[in-house]
Amino acid sequence: MVIALGIGALLLAVALGRGSDAGRLFWLWIYGGSRIAIAGFMTDRDPPPFTTEGRVHWLLAAVAFAAIALAASDITWTGDPAVLRPLGYAVAGTAIATLLTRLIVPLRAIFGLVERALYATSLAWLLVATIDVLGR
Repeated sequence: MVIALGIGALLLAVALGRGSDAGRLFWLWIYGGSRIAIAGFMTDRDPPPFTTEGRVHWLLAAVAFAAIALAASDITWTGDPAVLRPLGYAVAGTAIATLLTRLIVPLRAIFGLVERALYATSLAWLLVATIDVLGR
């Protein structure tokens, strides 16, 4: 799934680049590439100990989460659906919340829930953007 999501983001970047005046598409390229790459690195289960593979996974996740937050809150094009703006802010907000629930020990109990909210908002943004591009 993570590879399919990465490929989908890359295809969306290509489609937006060809069929719209959208800018800052490099965020989708970074997101797509990091999602594909993360498939090769398993996360550490119940660390410590921390492994190199687990650290690479967390680095790629941080890159992906930051990139989709910036893409969703910054990429616009003429005639884009109005719902993309609030969805983009939801993606950015849940990305920040994901970081905070990972870093602040008392909040770690809800990290998984918040991370899933990030996935849900990100997928919604990508889906709405894709439907708009395909409808052109």
